[in-house]
Amino acid sequence: MKILVINIGNTNTQYGIYSGGEVRNVRYVPTSDFLESTKNIPEILSGIPIAVSTVVPAVKKTLAGKNVFWVGPSGKLPVSLKKVDSSTLGTDRIANIAAIAKSAKLPAIVIDCGTAITIDAVNVRKEFLGGAILPGRMLLRKSLNDFTAQLPLVALSDRKPKALGKNTKDAILSGTDLAVLGAVKEIINRIILEIKVEECTLIATGGDAGFFTRNIKGLKSGGRNLTLVGIAACYETEKAYKV
Repeated sequence: MKILVINIGNTNTQYGIYSGGEVRNVRYVPTSDFLESTKNIPEILSGIPIAVSTVVPAVKKTLAGKNVFWVGPSGKLPVSLKKVDSSTLGTDRIANIAAIAKSAKLPAIVIDCGTAITIDAVNVRKEFLGGAILPGRMLLRKSLNDFTAQLPLVALSDRKPKALGKNTKDAILSGTDLAVLGAVKEIINRIILEIKVEECTLIATGGDAGFFTRNIKGLKSGGRNLTLVGIAACYETEKAYKV
């Protein structure tokens, strides 16, 4: 079976065709463009099932009238949410934990590196244990630019900055990138201590995952399509449950 899987984030929308355990023909559009029109995504009109994860409530108007499976905390999932308050749990996080519950060696922690960074843990019983949300690298940069009179907006860089910035730009690189990197490392360490395990799989996804996999020991890439795979896992589990 083919499924059109769509992950609608705050900044970008990612979509592709899931079939045979893989996501193919993955494309990206700005979420603002997606909200205005879906005419450039002909698969929506092709009649194949559509499964969607979104953190943007307005998108439901864009897909009104379509036969859409919406990822959410209700229904049957490949991961249990009984240990957390799932009433406000983002569907992107549900998709991510569904993906690692289905295919990763557990226990596992998944770090989604986007506009915001989410860090979530699943135990060997495929139970979601909770996690953390923090600003991503660009969001920190924008906050400095938006709420100060003179600090510039500094572009993302692939390199790990030095702590001692010799000018304002480098000081911002140090203050944002090292701060986020340190925070992610600390949260990972604290999660491992709290769940009391000696080994834990660490998986990163999202557009900025490369920066973190290069700079955090043991953190492996889950690929940019991990959330889409999780969306498909949620769809398949729900459909199998209802058969």
